[in-house]
Amino acid sequence: MESESGDDLSFMLDWYSQAGTPELCLKSEYRAEESTLILRFSQHHHPSPGQEVKKDLVVPVRVALLDDQGSIMDFVPEGGASQTLECTLPVSCDRTEFVLKGVSKRPVVSALRGFSAPVRHRFEQSSKDLALLLAHDSDPYCRWRAGQELASSFITAAVRAGRDTVAEEEVAVVARAWDTLIDQAPDLDCDLLALLLQLPDYDSLANDIEPLDPELLFLVRESMADGVARLLERRFADLYAAVFTSGPYRFSPLLAGRRRLAWLCLDYLLRVGSYQEEVWQRFIKADNMTDELAGLRAIFHHSLEGAEDAGARFRERWRGDLLLEDKLFAVQVTVPVPETIETVAGIIASAVFKSANPNRLRAVLGSFAAGNPLAFHRVDGRGYKLLADQLLAIDRKNPQTASRLFAPFSRWRQYEPGRAEMMRDSIRALQRNSLSPDLSEMVEKTLHDQA
Repeated sequence: MESESGDDLSFMLDWYSQAGTPELCLKSEYRAEESTLILRFSQHHHPSPGQEVKKDLVVPVRVALLDDQGSIMDFVPEGGASQTLECTLPVSCDRTEFVLKGVSKRPVVSALRGFSAPVRHRFEQSSKDLALLLAHDSDPYCRWRAGQELASSFITAAVRAGRDTVAEEEVAVVARAWDTLIDQAPDLDCDLLALLLQLPDYDSLANDIEPLDPELLFLVRESMADGVARLLERRFADLYAAVFTSGPYRFSPLLAGRRRLAWLCLDYLLRVGSYQEEVWQRFIKADNMTDELAGLRAIFHHSLEGAEDAGARFRERWRGDLLLEDKLFAVQVTVPVPETIETVAGIIASAVFKSANPNRLRAVLGSFAAGNPLAFHRVDGRGYKLLADQLLAIDRKNPQTASRLFAPFSRWRQYEPGRAEMMRDSIRALQRNSLSPDLSEMVEKTLHDQA
């Protein structure tokens, strides 16, 4: 790149010499009397082993401006002589403030267009601005980021306030933006639309909350999903009808996107108590694994009548295929109710639980601990004890797998005091045993880091 452009790009080597991902913050100030927009950036770098102090990097930030109708505005970038619709700002320790001129009215900033830099970002933008970006921005990444931040802001605010539901008016803000997206469905890639119509996942939300009550976070996120499903029930039904593909299976990116979007619509429709028979029929008649697994998951996770029959049907159809048997177990152990721990215990006690098979261990214990916050983080601590007991047994045969399955314990300090104490007790119970070097290292590091 240097030889072709003639530019000195040695500063980019800093990206490879520092561990971790930088966090980029942005604040904007519009000055109407001068028709200028000031963008102020700051970088934050979390310390890592051997690198307590880090320097700011050169971060290329691709920027555009939108008006209040979602149309791209032209402007004159700092140092430029002519108007443009986009520009790349080289944010660094030496340059943190940029002045854009010729901005005729207050804009909405679309930053990191095209994911121009691999950073975490915290941009000060109102819910109104985020909703506009989600509904109208022409950049797919910025639309997705805006939608994730919009829903995340409402969900995390409710959790921090101790509420178990998102306010109705906040659900309505998200629903209106999604309604606009569905209007654009004929012009959008189905894969992209499916991404834009998804709420932030549990793990992404959990990263921003401390101390974390996992049950409360789960309930709040579910309230948001249930709320938009109620408000947009007719729209999801129409969208499903538009993208549903019948006929024999054949692979193409277009059809794969349509299947993904169709199952997302069905997930929302099941939340309002409709389309159960449609889900069953799609599962029974499935001629591809996408439809069969999606149907199986929907039947179990929405507690449809006959779920155990669906599991038996899947097991019989794929008898002898261990990988697909693992898929079934992963679905069963992630059913989002506290009682699922009994399902996990039953699988462990059965002859099909092969403790010498790493794939089986990951499908059952890994999926349970990482993918079922209601059951793993039960208030009685049974989920923690079950995992700790199994890790001790696995460590004697497969230390590497045991150390990897230990990961859900590693963030015990993030949780609210009651659960944090129970997790620490389970870790200490492991510590009192003779452990392999692999698992012992994880246990010691987890107990003593930041202690």
